[in-house]
Amino acid sequence: MRAFIEVYKMRPHEGLAFYTPFDVFHGNVDEVMGRRQSALDTYYNAHPERFPRGRPMAARPPELVTINPDDSAIETAAQLLQRERPGVISRPEAVAC
Repeated sequence: MRAFIEVYKMRPHEGLAFYTPFDVFHGNVDEVMGRRQSALDTYYNAHPERFPRGRPMAARPPELVTINPDDSAIETAAQLLQRERPGVISRPEAVAC
């Protein structure tokens, strides 16, 4: 089970805008988003004709991701964690995909 969890937390998740739970929990979203935006800018500058809607923007994961969004206890815990550790979006138990 431990090996599965190690692989799972390093896998990009659609519900996290294709960030990994590790990046979200450890506050790495801004760094990863910066690299993504830099790559998108490079592609756009090289071939703007491929982007009929204009310059693409790197997505940001939702501020709160939970298994049960209506569970106020999880939401309260995530809000407390956010105040204690800025840049952390949610706790690993609350990350769902």
